[in-house]
Amino acid sequence: MHSYTISLKSIFSTLRPYILGVFTAALINIAIVALCSFMFSVSKTFSPEAVLGVVIGADVICAFVGGYIAARIKKEKGIVCGAIVGGILFILVLTGGMISGFEEITYRTVLSFVILLIFGALGGIKGVNRKTRIKIK
Repeated sequence: MHSYTISLKSIFSTLRPYILGVFTAALINIAIVALCSFMFSVSKTFSPEAVLGVVIGADVICAFVGGYIAARIKKEKGIVCGAIVGGILFILVLTGGMISGFEEITYRTVLSFVILLIFGALGGIKGVNRKTRIKIK
């Protein structure tokens, strides 16, 4: 029988791309939503449809960027990296919405999940397929 040892370092090196991708996506999401909240408060216009559009748009941008970053770090399996980041971001957004009492599970929730998976995967594809810079010496 073989005995396998799993070190904390190997676990962290495996999860590092996902952690950095989700962390970056969450920070960008917070910045976009805070900026748009400020803009809504300054302009005195408040429409639930506009707020929903801003939140979904911010989630899409963040899933793409998070998937891109995770795939650039991992350098392989961009679709899987991006989809994982999109799924984790969805769980974070859904959890935050449910804790605050604003989110309930509807068809929009399922649609949001699919959209975040798709855009996270697209970001992962773009991250893996991006050419490296040519260094001029």
